[in-house]
Amino acid sequence: MLGQSKRWFASQPWTRLPLKPTDTPRAGAEIIAAAPRNETVIFIKKRLRIMELMPFFEDFDYVILEGFKSEKNLPKIIAAKTAEEAKQYLDVSVVAISGLIMYSEEEERKAVSFKLPMFKSLTQAGELADLVEKKAKTFNEPDLKSITHLQGN
Repeated sequence: MLGQSKRWFASQPWTRLPLKPTDTPRAGAEIIAAAPRNETVIFIKKRLRIMELMPFFEDFDYVILEGFKSEKNLPKIIAAKTAEEAKQYLDVSVVAISGLIMYSEEEERKAVSFKLPMFKSLTQAGELADLVEKKAKTFNEPDLKSITHLQGN
């Protein structure tokens, strides 16, 4: 099972959040919830650390996070448009490159110098999924405590 935003609040009670809920979408509200059609969206006026997010995903086999660029302990796949953009995110935690960069021969040629696996998501989704499974990190409480996260927007 893959964690996705449309299900994370269904898997655990959202009252685990260290914030007080509000039912009025007023200026300064710490949590705003909306329930359009067949989904629920919750906006939290605070950047949560990975340790605070993981309880919502405990029933999932895999969780794919977006952001968290400063985390060196998490394996990353760069999704970039150009080799220059990809170069900005290169560090020891990067395990692959994908994105629009792979659909430009010129940009793909430049990215070869990074010496990382590269995937065209439309035609190599299976191979990319295999890499995710191979590089996935198992989290338990000690792992979460070892992750440092820079707070901020």
